Amino acid sequence: MKLEDQLRFLGFKSLPHYLKSKHWRHFKRLYKTSGLRQACAHCGFCQFQLRHLSHERLGAELLTDVLPLCNHCQFRLNQYLKKHPFACLGDTLQILRDLGDVVQPEPESPSGEYMSDEEVKARLLELIAQQKKVAKNSILP
Repeated sequence: MKLEDQLRFLGFKSLPHYLKSKHWRHFKRLYKTSGLRQACAHCGFCQFQLRHLSHERLGAELLTDVLPLCNHCQFRLNQYLKKHPFACLGDTLQILRDLGDVVQPEPESPSGEYMSDEEVKARLLELIAQQKKVAKNSILP
């Protein structure tokens, strides 16, 4: 289904309209408390916005469906996507790596220390359980 059709099905006029919704605000709060990366996934800048990697589950996103990007990296990605409209959003990090040599930071825990692979897996399982609870109570179809 096209993005525009998905948005209409969910009752939104456009993606910016959806990104102002109560559901999206709740999702961003969930992400902020998730223990997942709280900085741009490409350059590490601490102020970021969430970028969809896929619109497949729009309205019922998983935390793994988004990527934190700062305004600069988001702008660079959008410029690339305008020139390459058939590029896959799932390749976002690779596209950004190709555009410049910025080292990707490691995921950090809420305390600011680096998380081990086991800690990341445990945290993701915890978040999936939280998302299932949220999905049960969601007002969206």
